[in-house]
Amino acid sequence: MGLGRARQSKTLGVYGETVAKEIVNITFSSSAGYLKAVDYLLDHIQDKEPSRNPNKYAFILVAASALESIINNSIIFWAHHHFNQSDYKRMASAFLSMSLRGKLDSYIHLISDGQYTTNNESETYRQLSELIKVRNEVAHAKDFYHECELEIEEHEDGHMSFEVPSRLREILSDTPLSLAHEQCCNYQTALHHLHDMVMEYNDPDGFESSDFCKKVAQQCAPGDAKNRRA
Repeated sequence: MGLGRARQSKTLGVYGETVAKEIVNITFSSSAGYLKAVDYLLDHIQDKEPSRNPNKYAFILVAASALESIINNSIIFWAHHHFNQSDYKRMASAFLSMSLRGKLDSYIHLISDGQYTTNNESETYRQLSELIKVRNEVAHAKDFYHECELEIEEHEDGHMSFEVPSRLREILSDTPLSLAHEQCCNYQTALHHLHDMVMEYNDPDGFESSDFCKKVAQQCAPGDAKNRRA
């Protein structure tokens, strides 16, 4: 839960005394709940038990939802602290409408007021970028047919058997369900790192100490930009 002070007012109490009241803005963050769900689902994925592998679909979707929630909350917090009550939702929505990958690439620059940007060579970025890719495969699954040649053997009992061609085995091994448990753990680690970092982002040390962020080398003043275009 987040709490922001908006304005103060005064009123008379039951006995005529002056009572000060504050009008506050409250938000209930969903990212912590998503992260708990990520932790729970990770404990219920075991590569050696194929019957439990479908839990990876749920894990991937919830992990990506956690990522988007963390980023969205950061953008909303930034807008709430930079614009008045009547404008902040509109300004936040302009950035929230971006794709998840677009927000991942740009939101650090936004919430740090241009002092830092996303380090796309970091391990955290690599893991989160991969998570978005896998999420898209799960959320927008397209199961096209694959043409292959099979040698079908008929048995006396009426059953038929065939050997799966190597090309088809390669296709089957390149699906979200083939993700190793270790890779899922990497997604979890990256999400918790991002969450912990943005919870502290009012402290510049939070950006400085994170591999996910890098300091902007040189900020260009508006006049300098105009001269360069000329």
